[in-house]
Amino acid sequence: MAVDRRLEVERKREKLARRQQALEAQIAVLQLQFQTDKEEMERDIASEQAYVEKLDQSRHEMARSRKADSNGTHVSPKIRSQMTTQSHPNNHEVQTDKPKLWQLPLYVAGLTPRSTLAVERIRAICHRYLPGRYELTIIDLYLQPEMAR
Repeated sequence: MAVDRRLEVERKREKLARRQQALEAQIAVLQLQFQTDKEEMERDIASEQAYVEKLDQSRHEMARSRKADSNGTHVSPKIRSQMTTQSHPNNHEVQTDKPKLWQLPLYVAGLTPRSTLAVERIRAICHRYLPGRYELTIIDLYLQPEMAR
C-alpha cells in the first residue's frame, strides 16, 4: 500500500514537471513572438515617421513653389481660362502657348514599398513630361481614410 502511494506521488511529480516544462516552452515561444512583433512594429513606426517627414518636406517644397509662382506666374483658374483662350478677330477661339496645370491626386495606403515606389515613379514621370505644369497631391488613406472616394 505504501509502495503504491509512493508510486502515485512520483507519477504526480513527473506529470507536474512535464507540465512545467511545457508551460516554460510556451512562454519562451510567446516571448520570441513578442520580440519579433515588437521589432517589426518599431520598424513600421520608424518607417511611418520617415514617410510623414518626407510628406511634410514635400508639402513645404510645394508651398515654397506655390509662393514662388504667386510672385507673378500664378493666376487663378478663372483668369487662366480667360487668358489661355482669346478671341481672334474672326471670332474664332485660339489657344495660346500657356501650359495647362495638371492636378494629380495619388492615393496610397500607408508607407509600404509599393506606395513609396508609386510616389517616386509619379514624381519622376511628372518631372520628365510635365516640368512645372503639375500639382501632385499625395493622399495617404491610412492617415486620411475620409479622403477615399
